Amino acid sequence: MTDLGRWLLNLGLPEYEGVFADNKSGAEAAFQQAVGIARGRGAKVLELRAATRLGHLWFDDNKREHARDLPEPIYGGFSEGHDTPDLKDAQELLDAAQ
Repeated sequence: MTDLGRWLLNLGLPEYEGVFADNKSGAEAAFQQAVGIARGRGAKVLELRAATRLGHLWFDDNKREHARDLPEPIYGGFSEGHDTPDLKDAQELLDAAQ
């Protein structure tokens, strides 16, 4: 695991605006890496959080289908906790990307 991947997991995957404000491609790569790391560890909430952050990047770039397709199946795997900030954020993104 790279230092960046470790950092993203340890800090709870901070919002990209504060970390990668001038480097969207770097943010995209970092969140893709974070999704993979979280998936490999079975950390579903972190996987959803990273996928949602990446989805926000894609949504902002008018890639709505991509913004929906990545987090949607992860979100669908949760049967409870829909009132938590991570699941609310994912649901809002999915609704907006319809």
